[in-house]
Amino acid sequence: MKSIILLLCTMLASSPQEAIAQKRSVNTDRPLVDEIRLDVTIVSKLAATLAATLANNEAKKRFDVTPFSASTADATFHGDHWQWQSTVGYGKGDLRVTVSFKQDGSEPKVEIVALVNERSN
Repeated sequence: MKSIILLLCTMLASSPQEAIAQKRSVNTDRPLVDEIRLDVTIVSKLAATLAATLANNEAKKRFDVTPFSASTADATFHGDHWQWQSTVGYGKGDLRVTVSFKQDGSEPKVEIVALVNERSN
């Protein structure tokens, strides 16, 4: 499935972000399905791919790892932005990420929290 998404991205634009970020008039009530003529499921997968990429970029800077995958969670559309969350094992705990961005790909926000699973004495 990932290769299909990447193929669609290369057909539409040079990156998933550009595939989502069509610079035409934006209807803030729904995702850019009408503007790019794709099924909402495909657009959601593109949004998840962008979110996982943003999450991995931040995780690489902070923890020197790239553990997130778009296939672990769906991106959901809320009002005027996409949101994606994922949790992966890391060390003695987990990394939990929340990624959001506007429907055109702008204003990305990435929050990663390290959850430690140790007993306190």
